[in-house]
This record gives sequence, C-alpha cells and structure tokens, in this order.
Amino acid sequence: MLGPGEYLLRQAERVEQLTATVSHNRVGNAKLAWLGREIVAAVRYQVPPIVKDWALLSDEGGDLAAVELEVNLVSGGPAEAEIWLHPDADPALVLPFVLEICRDFAREYRRNNVILWYLHADVSEQLTSPTGIGSIGRDVVADLLVSAGAQLAHVYRISEIDPWSAGEPEPPADGYRLAHWFGPTPARWRAQVGTMHEITMADAPIGETGYIAEKFSADRVAADEASAVEAGRLLVTVLALAPDGAIAGLTQIAVQDGTTVAYQWDTSVASGHRGHGLGRSLKTLATALVRERYGNVRRIITHNAADNVHMLRINTELGWRPLAHKGLWSLPVG
Repeated sequence: MLGPGEYLLRQAERVEQLTATVSHNRVGNAKLAWLGREIVAAVRYQVPPIVKDWALLSDEGGDLAAVELEVNLVSGGPAEAEIWLHPDADPALVLPFVLEICRDFAREYRRNNVILWYLHADVSEQLTSPTGIGSIGRDVVADLLVSAGAQLAHVYRISEIDPWSAGEPEPPADGYRLAHWFGPTPARWRAQVGTMHEITMADAPIGETGYIAEKFSADRVAADEASAVEAGRLLVTVLALAPDGAIAGLTQIAVQDGTTVAYQWDTSVASGHRGHGLGRSLKTLATALVRERYGNVRRIITHNAADNVHMLRINTELGWRPLAHKGLWSLPVG
C-alpha cells in the first residue's frame, strides 16, 4: 500500500509508469495515465469524508498492477477501486490478488460491495451495460470478473476534444449571463458551487452500481480544490447566472500543469433552468478559456455514463469524439 512515507514519490512514479503503459496499450498514447504528482496529492492530502489510497502489486520481475481505492465515510455507498493491470501480466494469476486487495479495503470500511473500474481491451465480442446503452470488450479480464462473482453494473465513455479544433463560445440565452474565474473558487461562491456538484451527482445515471449522491459543503469544495492544486491542476470554472442572479449552471475544467492534457469535470444545469442551451454555453466558453490561457493543451478528456444521452449528444455536437470505454463492475465483498 502506498503511504505518506519517504518512498511515496518513487512508488507514485512507478504507478505513473504502469498506468502509462496500460494507456499506450489501450489508446496508443499515455493520455489516460495517472501522473505521479496526482497520486502523491491523493495520498497526502485527504479530503474528508473521502478516504483515498493506492496499492501497487509487484513481483521480482516488476510491477504487475496498480489499484486506486476510494470510499465515502458518510454516504454509505459502495467502495470503489480502479484497476490497472500491466499488459504483460497474466490476468488469471494477478487479478485474484487485486480483487482481494479491493475486498479488504471494502471490509475495512464495512462496505458490502466494491465497484471496480476497468479499461477493457477493444475486442470484437462485447458485453452490454445493464442499462442497455453502452458496451465494453469481453476480454479475458471481463470473463475472470464474472467468474469471481462480479456483475457488470454500468459503462462509462471516455471522450476527448482538441480545444484548438473546437468552435467559438456560444452565448447564453436571453437574460442569462456567464461568469468565470481561474484557480480555486472564491469564498463567496463555494456554497453555490457545492450545490451544483450535488446536482451533478444526483442527476448522473448510476446503472446498477448502488451509488449514493454525495454532499458538498463550502468546506468540501475548498478542500477538494486545494487538493487539486497540490496535484498540479489549474482550474477553470464557468457559472451561468439566471436573471435574478441565482446560479443556473456550472462547468469546471482542470488543466494538468506541465502537460498537454486537461480534464472536463462537472457540467450541470439546475432543474428550473434547463432547455435554454446553458450546457452548450458553459462548455464552449470553458473550452475557449483553456485555449486562450493554456495554449499548450491539445486534448480535454471527460468521462460520462454511456446512458447519459443528453450530455453525450451535446458533446458529440460540439466535436468531442469517443476514445475508450470503462466497465464498472459490482463485486460483493462477502
């Protein structure tokens, strides 16, 4: 297990190398890899009520797998684990050890299930999401997970866009206006930004994962963003404001400093303000701001539930293209 001791930086670099190797194997480059700086920040700067940890599985021949572990101590939802298996590792030998790491983590926090995220190989035979929308390749890992008692609970699409190929910002509907800032959220906006994060989580399709929407206080927003800064992320936030001044929508992009990659985070519109094209206005302005301020960024990456049809339609219309799919598997702890 990665800990905050003297070896953390070197261990984090090894995880970065492993995840970069997996990313190259799946999409042809390292754009989906975790960076060592991100891993160090996740371990050192915990944000209550979230507990995050990493495990690195190795033998005398090298590193075989890395696992990101996470649980919310308050929500009562399942634990989560993102699994990265080295392409040269034998899944039949390595995966049982990885699953036991995941089960032990879930047991420690008294969770009955753990949701496993895995970037599957692109093979011809597919497994369809239980929602009926989206699929993943039925590779050897998928078959091993089924044999271990896991069930496919959801499918997520990873998409990307080059901000230099994106269109110009689309103005908001009459009566609405947009505001933006760079860096952490100013104190006066934190509570409202937290509310928009809660809307995002409450509205996002969950398939059969058993996810429970989380709460975001102003303090949680400040702590989350401080951790992001420690990870080297440069934040770009855009708000949509209603005619009465209330927040109607939010989007955030995190640029990974020193790289050509950024991450599209939450995009949400409050229920009373939908149907006015605010999502498009938010996303197009945020992309343009990244292009103008961080001209070295050549790809923005986002994750969406495959059955989040509305958001995926907007993304497709704005030029986002599918990059890969992740399976979310529900594994009983026992």
